[in-house]
Amino acid sequence: RARGRGGCRSRRRDRDRPKGEGSSQDDSGAKSADGDGTGDAKKLGNLAFRRKDFKQAVAFFSQALLVEADPHTVALLYSNRSAALAHLGSFKQALQDAERCMEYRPGWSKGRHRQA
Repeated sequence: RARGRGGCRSRRRDRDRPKGEGSSQDDSGAKSADGDGTGDAKKLGNLAFRRKDFKQAVAFFSQALLVEADPHTVALLYSNRSAALAHLGSFKQALQDAERCMEYRPGWSKGRHRQA
């Protein structure tokens, strides 16, 4: 069966690549910026989330939100933190983050999904 562009195979290759080789991508396909530390905190948050260490993921996403200015990335960070908070059972905080996400990207379906 043929896979479309950006299918599971390409994500798997990026995830299995040793740290520092190539560029990391989040689930939206946007490359992380590493110049100001935001990208590092975001990457570490994504890794913690994959390990199911949701407390640590929330901490990293919160750290990245302190320095990030790009609205697209801010929305993504709120969305990711919302998911981690929901896994921790902090549903009220997760909803607040989903609502903040929608303020930065009103038409983004993933943000709406987090609100549900």
